[in-house]
Amino acid sequence: MLEVADAARHLGVSERRVRAMLAAGRLPGERRRSGWVIPARAVINLSPRGGGRPMSPPVARACLALISGREQVGLDSSARARLERRMRDRLADVDSCADVLAAWCVNRADQRVYRALPPVVEEALALDGALMGGPVASSDLPIEVPQIYLAEGQLRAFEEQHLLPAARSSRPSLVIRSVPDQESLDAFADPANPSAVSLVVSGLDVLDEGGPRAIAEGRRMGAAAVGSWLGASR
Repeated sequence: MLEVADAARHLGVSERRVRAMLAAGRLPGERRRSGWVIPARAVINLSPRGGGRPMSPPVARACLALISGREQVGLDSSARARLERRMRDRLADVDSCADVLAAWCVNRADQRVYRALPPVVEEALALDGALMGGPVASSDLPIEVPQIYLAEGQLRAFEEQHLLPAARSSRPSLVIRSVPDQESLDAFADPANPSAVSLVVSGLDVLDEGGPRAIAEGRRMGAAAVGSWLGASR
């Protein structure tokens, strides 16, 4: 989440303009005692560096799987060729590629946040097939709130077991992003470390956290992942 000053700096406008955008509904935000806070993703999508219209969830997952070096991405040959052409065209600029990806892949998974007790969080992290998300691929950022990716069926079973309904929370103790099935989950996995998400997915998770440091690190991670893919696909 970003404060008004951070959002204004990122968008290149005044703080007054950001407040006007909030009042007009152009930016989503939440008013707290300390002032407005704004989802980082909403700011990035409005940025001149943004990538425009989000991809559908299956195409977003295919895009991330391609960047991660996976051969099976869930698209037929013609759809895959179209996607690769679009990616080469729009991701060539290293300075904006992470923001373009963030806008494209905002629907990559359904995010839910929980206020769970420590034993429940530990059990979630140990679930078979779960992928560790968040800044797992970053050497500069600590993991403040554990994040995992799960298949939807497994998430439903976990919620029912612990009577743990999804709820909005400004201070979660656990973040879970769910996808329809195991094949969709595999698109996010790091080929070198199947228990964690790939560099590009980790970078998007970091961008979602907001704040100047996280945004800078998320962009660095995204640019590194895209650069490797572009180099390998030539």
